[in-house]
Amino acid sequence: MKFEFITDRDDISDLPSVLRKEINQRGLFTAKNSNNVSFCGMIINYDTVYMFIPRSSDYSQINKMEFACLLMSMLERYATQNKSHITSDDEENIEVGLCYLTLAKELLSDYQTYGLYKKVSKKELINAGKINWKRTFQKELPIFIHSHTPFYLEYYGYKFTSFHTHEISKIHAEIVHKLDHSLSWWLNKKVGLLIAPDLAKFEKSTLTIEEKIYILNKELNQAYSDREIKLLKNLITFLSQEPGTASTILVLGIKKFEQLWENMLRVVLRGTNQANDNRLPFPVYKHTTNHLSDIKRPGMKLDIFIKDDKLLTGAVIDAKYYDAKDNNSESLPALGDILKQICYLNAVQLVHRNLIKIDNIFIFPGTHNTFSHIEFNHKQIAQSEILKVFPHIKCVYLNPVDVIKAYVNNQYLDNLRTILLSDK
Repeated sequence: MKFEFITDRDDISDLPSVLRKEINQRGLFTAKNSNNVSFCGMIINYDTVYMFIPRSSDYSQINKMEFACLLMSMLERYATQNKSHITSDDEENIEVGLCYLTLAKELLSDYQTYGLYKKVSKKELINAGKINWKRTFQKELPIFIHSHTPFYLEYYGYKFTSFHTHEISKIHAEIVHKLDHSLSWWLNKKVGLLIAPDLAKFEKSTLTIEEKIYILNKELNQAYSDREIKLLKNLITFLSQEPGTASTILVLGIKKFEQLWENMLRVVLRGTNQANDNRLPFPVYKHTTNHLSDIKRPGMKLDIFIKDDKLLTGAVIDAKYYDAKDNNSESLPALGDILKQICYLNAVQLVHRNLIKIDNIFIFPGTHNTFSHIEFNHKQIAQSEILKVFPHIKCVYLNPVDVIKAYVNNQYLDNLRTILLSDK
């Protein structure tokens, strides 16, 4: 398995033709410019894994394999914790194949624990196997020996036998083998170490997908153990939702990484409040008759709000997935984003009056602090006067690799939190 790294927002024309085709068919490009990729995740084509990494990522301190595994675990955690927001046919859906990713992990883990699906049959025997006393009583007459003890010259028994030649086993083996080839490197953290190498020679099913699903559903109606029911349902779901526009291509990832960037920062900063706080002021229309409208509208929704009750400091944080490295207006937040953030700060200050200092912060992906803050200027108005109306917004840069590591390993970036809530 070979790994190739591509950065989110790279020029599509620089990519191999197989990737350009997949990206264009799936619409994995930015809304403003269809020449730039908008995708984080992976595209597997035969033995090559193309990893699309977040912009401004510095992975020089870890190897490609480790970073690729981190990205996969990041996507898997996001998919698992946001199942209610992930659907397969939603026009607004930002994920690509993440249901498949969690499903794949469950199927491979099941195989590692239980092995291949076995068809179990019950065979009746005479004078062998486990005794079936009920049937023996019904079919045989006893003879009585001393102490009036009944004795049966013959007894009915039964024996359970299992075999792997059933069609269900073929379907199971085929799916596990396919997933093993594509994803075992992620689960085993090592290229070339397969989970089920013997399944490569297993007899393949010749049925169509529709016929396979029909047989699996039929078997599901007869299943009784929790493991069998879950496995059969997963196999059916896999066949129904398998991604990829071609049989050799597997696409897993997220189209708009900015949403995952915000989600990860909210998770790794201890004690965050997603401040869609009902205590924040909200707009109400007042009629000319002097009564207030009862029209319900969504209130303010901040990305992240953190506070320190000892230092009496707080921070209103907006996760911004911009390049923010130069003076190119397209790589920086627009005026509307800046004004909205100032409005949020004002709202939080009204509610958290006990806090002595509340900072306004944009967090960008990156390792070099190109900008320290955002301020408003006017040739004829002093900066001290402008600051009363338009306070600074600090610019903080975080390496996405560090955020992903903490997110995947369920860790907090406490040092970052301390810096953001400093009273200096």
